[in-house]
Amino acid sequence: MTATRHDELETLRARVEELSDALRRSEARLATILESLPFDLWVMDEEGRYVLQNETSKRHWGEAIGMRPETALDISLEKERVASRWEENNRRAFAGETVRGEVSYDLEGETRHYVEIITPVLDGSRVRGILGVNIDVTDTKRLVTQIERAQRIESLSLFAAGIAHDFNNTLLAVMGATSVLQRELGANERASALLAEVDTACLAARGLTRQLQTFARAGPPERRIVALPTLLAETIRMMLRGTSTKSDLQVEQGLWSVEADEAQLRQVFQNLVLNASQAMQDAGEVRVRATNTALASMRGGKVGPGRFVLVEVEDNGPGIPPEKLGRIFEPYFSTKEQGRGLGLAVVQSIVERHGGAVFATSSEDRGTRMEVYLPAQ
Repeated sequence: MTATRHDELETLRARVEELSDALRRSEARLATILESLPFDLWVMDEEGRYVLQNETSKRHWGEAIGMRPETALDISLEKERVASRWEENNRRAFAGETVRGEVSYDLEGETRHYVEIITPVLDGSRVRGILGVNIDVTDTKRLVTQIERAQRIESLSLFAAGIAHDFNNTLLAVMGATSVLQRELGANERASALLAEVDTACLAARGLTRQLQTFARAGPPERRIVALPTLLAETIRMMLRGTSTKSDLQVEQGLWSVEADEAQLRQVFQNLVLNASQAMQDAGEVRVRATNTALASMRGGKVGPGRFVLVEVEDNGPGIPPEKLGRIFEPYFSTKEQGRGLGLAVVQSIVERHGGAVFATSSEDRGTRMEVYLPAQ
């Protein structure tokens, strides 16, 4: 072999090694990019088996490489429903269609919403496989819902404030008139009893106006350190007096301090305990637990991270149907025939003004649990 030929081969070998290194670096960069994607990405071959799956996808759905969709599901949701949806969307993509849509899945005990896109991988006109992505839009949808709710609440708050002001003035006039009549009628027992009933009804109506005013009030709470265990015990005792409902209060030792408007906080737990008792028709048992909770991340897109006191109020009543659960905090919406639909709206308004959040979970025939997160000192 001549020197020239040898030099050419060495140059070629060096070039091949250089290109191989560049290819390995490119593959490593691509792998890093794929694993860094904050959404699911997967690729399926012509036989319908997964050949590529990033870490986000594995975390959500389990390891699926080499498997078909119907055998790859490793998630706590309705497998038949999900497998059927995946099969239909994949079939359309293998036929050459790009499939787009929004889907919902139950992951880790929470419903998550995704924008799903599945597109064919083409080699000329031949479909060699399909590629899919699932982009989590849960927080975006939640934010849009919160903005829409805030806009509705603002309008309702102005309306409620006006009604409360005018109604309260009318009640004061009626109560003043009954007081004058009682003095003038003197010993007329029947008339005095009727006027006393009118006065009692006016006081009850003033309670409604206070709820309206609390719901409509935009000012900050008057905060001070609240003895939460004492407040809870007193509230439970007062709200369950005269009923057959039992109670179980558990408070964690060394419960963190909460700085809040005591009167408003008392109103929160009065509403929750009363709702729980009424849900069980003034029987059963209301369970109240207060614990220290450190949230490492955002809870439900509403609160966290940070230190919170979590107060749970739970009943063993009939529960709330799923189609109604998402509406229970709406003003003037009630699951009770005689309900005014203000109690939980007031609860949420007060808790959020304190920088906290309230969540509801319920199962039909198994009861309802309300969770109140209050920022701790």
